[in-house]
Amino acid sequence: MADEILWQARLHPSRATSSLTDEEGDALYGAMRDVLRTSVRVAHVPPRDDWLTGHRDAPGRAPCPRCGTRLSFGRIAGRTTVWCPHCQPAPG
Repeated sequence: MADEILWQARLHPSRATSSLTDEEGDALYGAMRDVLRTSVRVAHVPPRDDWLTGHRDAPGRAPCPRCGTRLSFGRIAGRTTVWCPHCQPAPG
């Protein structure tokens, strides 16, 4: 769920929460509520076409459902994660 929440909030998975602006924090909170509500309703994270989770396990490097950029995969803080380098730019 973390990958989906961050993708919907357009935040890179390596961002520290202390670095978020109020607007980014609001986006993160809103995405978290939406993803959790939808997922609880169906008892899992749904593989919807308009969600990251609907594309992350596609063979090869799947395209971002929002912009079509190839998704990036890696380990951040000890966990495997996936993100869109265009929609979720790295901090810096």
